[in-house]
Amino acid sequence: MLTTTIETVRERLRALAGLSPEAGRAADAMADALDDGMRVALLDLLGSLAAELTGQLDGMRIEVRVDGRDATLVAVPDEPVAAPPPPPSGGDARLTLRLPESLKDAVTQAADRDGVSVNTWIVRGLSAMVHRPPTTPVVGSRLTGWARS
Repeated sequence: MLTTTIETVRERLRALAGLSPEAGRAADAMADALDDGMRVALLDLLGSLAAELTGQLDGMRIEVRVDGRDATLVAVPDEPVAAPPPPPSGGDARLTLRLPESLKDAVTQAADRDGVSVNTWIVRGLSAMVHRPPTTPVVGSRLTGWARS
């Protein structure tokens, strides 16, 4: 996907520069200079697109999969999330947490959206992270997920 798009831009530059050999060399130099920047911009666009589409789908997510210098969008079913085990009895512990104001506002909005208190929302999130299955290391040249630059 990326390589094809970038090659199309390269061909259009060559076509515009078809007037002289010097213009052709200049077009090749410009295409080479733009290659990495265009690749990063296109990956950013694909990541934004994947996030937007994922927000509109129930039970599915869109991943950007990078393979070498190319990328594809893939629809993947969400894995069911097991409810975290209840906290062990024996009382509550207190913890002071300092957050950037913007993160605190986002947490408050997320808790409101879920219809729970901020404390409950944070406890659920921490419990889910502590009890999640261990991640496996990436082996080979494939990477799944999405990234934003």
